[in-house]
Amino acid sequence: MLKLHEITTGFIKNQQTHVLHEKISIALEPGTITLLLGANGIGKSVLLKTLLNIFKPISGSIEFGNQKINELKSNELASFISLMLPNPPAIELMSALEIVMSGQQRFNNPWKIQQNKALDNVKLYFDKCKVSHLINKNFAELSDGEKQKVMLVRCLAQETPIILLDEPMAFLDYPSRKQFLQLIKEIAENEGKYIIVSTHDIEISLPICNTIIALTKNNWQHFTQPNLFTPELIFSENP
Repeated sequence: MLKLHEITTGFIKNQQTHVLHEKISIALEPGTITLLLGANGIGKSVLLKTLLNIFKPISGSIEFGNQKINELKSNELASFISLMLPNPPAIELMSALEIVMSGQQRFNNPWKIQQNKALDNVKLYFDKCKVSHLINKNFAELSDGEKQKVMLVRCLAQETPIILLDEPMAFLDYPSRKQFLQLIKEIAENEGKYIIVSTHDIEISLPICNTIIALTKNNWQHFTQPNLFTPELIFSENP
């Protein structure tokens, strides 16, 4: 189980601590998708960066099993959490396969049999994401939507129990968004992943989520029944 215990998020600027949200206590189950919702600038990215240990929690702890993951070093954390960012990287002269394999450092092994196994796993995720036809194409020449799909493959191929997706559908058309959401739902359920999706695509995302973390100014709510959530709760003039 993934637990946020009394987490207070914020950041330090000009040697001053700016608190955003206080005492977030949430327990998430494996095999579930959690939507992270809120207006622009409300602190969604800060919460994701806190989960990634880029920002230290001002107080509280993040626990996975018996491990406090907010105390791990970055190379250790890579075994627990993977991240997909909203903008594909600007990289030249690398194939889609090479982009994905660049996220496999922790699987690197001098024995060729292990390298072949990692490659087989990567190709399996290309198949799952229905982008096998892109494997040998130059990443820089792909469309923005194709690049995002390849970056999803890279994220999934890291085989971490926790997956964070930050505005993952920004460059996808409507049919691709539907396919993307169905895919991550299947992955969460079939592989027991904890998937947290920060998104503004609320209406299309609600049917596939299990819980919602809704952020407003200096406040937060956790909806274990998504049908009780309405966008007005986070986008009203006086949240």
